[in-house]
Amino acid sequence: MKKSNFNTIVKSHHMEEMKKYFDFFDNVKYGDLNYDALWKWVGILDSFYKLYGILPKFDTCIDIGGGLSPIQLILSNYGKVINVDDCSQTGGKCLAWFPTKDMFYEKSSGFDHKKENIEIIKKDFLTYIKSVPDNSIDLYVDGCSLIHFNVKSDYSFHDGITEIAYHMNRTLKPGGYFISTCDIFTPEVESLLPNVLRNDGITYPSKLYQLFSNSGLMPLDEGDYNIDEFFINRNNSHGWQGNDNKIPPHSIFNPLYSTRKNLPKYASFQTFQEIYPGSGEQAALPILLARFVFTKK
Repeated sequence: MKKSNFNTIVKSHHMEEMKKYFDFFDNVKYGDLNYDALWKWVGILDSFYKLYGILPKFDTCIDIGGGLSPIQLILSNYGKVINVDDCSQTGGKCLAWFPTKDMFYEKSSGFDHKKENIEIIKKDFLTYIKSVPDNSIDLYVDGCSLIHFNVKSDYSFHDGITEIAYHMNRTLKPGGYFISTCDIFTPEVESLLPNVLRNDGITYPSKLYQLFSNSGLMPLDEGDYNIDEFFINRNNSHGWQGNDNKIPPHSIFNPLYSTRKNLPKYASFQTFQEIYPGSGEQAALPILLARFVFTKK
């Protein structure tokens, strides 16, 4: 079986390589959520257990914009998890993009966690991280919140992430980790459109890899941004259009609900979306998923 770099984009063999984590989410009834989100959660767990072993333990983990993601629940079994999420746009409530009951997806009966180890802080993350003491955090995890922070400024590219990356390097303990999974534009077109930064923060993985590296954080390996032949085929993708209007919004990229039954599950890891949503332009690019894993010296 192929083994992926820590720093990678989605590969068609990931369904097999990370099967036990996909199976876990199936078993706890999260499996009919969209596969975009499942890969992000699976990518975090795969990295976490590779780094921490079969008996993981840490003092403090910060979940960046965790909402009601299952990651905070799973990691709470191994140490304190601080979920910092700005809930100002949701009436002060910590919500999920999928329907929930208590802290779980409504179809799930739950799974092992330690609620007493979870602290939810409703605050802007950039404001919060500035107050975190130096060398105090074991682990930062991010399931695609970070790229959306202050995505455009008058004076620099991805200004919010640049400042946050600096503070992550400052606040991590030596040997601590940062694990992030997020949406990215396919690297296949980067040479043709090198400066694409969508209005929600989506860009190329090489840009984010360099940004995190510039902060002083150290990548665990080189970024593998070679695209599988499967994803080069434009037919092997799901789009915003062409799906049944009755599909729940949180499941739209799940093959169970797709009108294209011939595609395997990992077709859902590639979606075809507008470059500049709401602009009226018709230009669109495939969006894939990427993982970034960095450490502090």
